[in-house]
Amino acid sequence: MLANVVLSTLALAGAASAAVSNGGLKLLVPGGDNLWWITGQPNNIIWSCSESTFTQFTMWINNSDVSLLTAITPLVPVEQNFNCAQLIQGEVVTMPVGKGYTIVLTDITNATNVYAVSDPFEIKALSAGYPPATNTPTDQASATVSKGTASNVISGSQTGTGSGSSPSQTGKGAASSLRSGMAAAGALVGAAVVAALL
Repeated sequence: MLANVVLSTLALAGAASAAVSNGGLKLLVPGGDNLWWITGQPNNIIWSCSESTFTQFTMWINNSDVSLLTAITPLVPVEQNFNCAQLIQGEVVTMPVGKGYTIVLTDITNATNVYAVSDPFEIKALSAGYPPATNTPTDQASATVSKGTASNVISGSQTGTGSGSSPSQTGKGAASSLRSGMAAAGALVGAAVVAALL
């Protein structure tokens, strides 16, 4: 029951708050018509790390169309802000092809505290290919956070090879740790909701 309350709250926040930015945190990729994901393939999440006051957050994917996604779904239980980008492995991107997806970043201990929501984006079939690297926006407050500047960032159809940090919690073999991490996060969220209701 509590999990449903949390998921409903997050679904409403995600649906109503496209392009939300709190504490300087803003999602740069994916989002909008020009920055889509490819189903079953590695895909990027890039955010404005240099402007954010948050040190870490939980990453979720959401869609108000329940025929595409029945509930908001966890992607990364604890992401460090300083990473600036995260590569979500293809084994995790199993959502059906469709429009209206959003990435939601929340407090790791209280998922009803939404930090940022991406613009709606589309998950496309493999045949669509990745968006052109020139579509990737930059974090204006710091060095460019875009095509190929981090080892965990896809640029066009290739993986960048710069000095960024490696992906965490979403690679092959991480599915069980992702599940256990999200179970722990779910317990914390449940405790936070119980405390709020008392």
